[in-house]
Amino acid sequence: MVVTEGCATSSARRNRAQKERNKNRVVDFFERVFRDHDLSVINQHVSPNYIQHNPFVADGREAFLQFLRSTWPPGTPKNNDLYIERVAADGDYVWLHASNPLVVNQSELASVSIFRLKNNLIVEGFDVFQTIPQTSANPHPMFNFLEKEYKSQCQFVRRNVTA
Repeated sequence: MVVTEGCATSSARRNRAQKERNKNRVVDFFERVFRDHDLSVINQHVSPNYIQHNPFVADGREAFLQFLRSTWPPGTPKNNDLYIERVAADGDYVWLHASNPLVVNQSELASVSIFRLKNNLIVEGFDVFQTIPQTSANPHPMFNFLEKEYKSQCQFVRRNVTA
């Protein structure tokens, strides 16, 4: 008789642990790059052959770094209003749902960034942006922190992504 439950459970535990490591790696990367503008972490988080799906950025780690350097010249202050609302993982993919204080046409942006990891490096990135409107057809905010009672005290809070 072959018992496979132990193997499956062990495999499932390894997969869950890898997903958590991937989520933590992506959150660390996202916070340090997009909040702190710390470009020194790019080499430790991003593959040299990074595949970029944003039409404004070329493929490759160096092209990504050049784009970020042109976006944030030295001395650009931190983006302390960046807020990660949700983090999810599926296999090698990690999603971040974030409020991004970049302003387009007088509106802040909501973003979903999707990263694929391989060998503990980000190898591919996708992102989509949507303006956060001043009014809505429904009473549901795009982010929980936009609830009136919370917004007055909202500051960047690192999420515990392992919960």
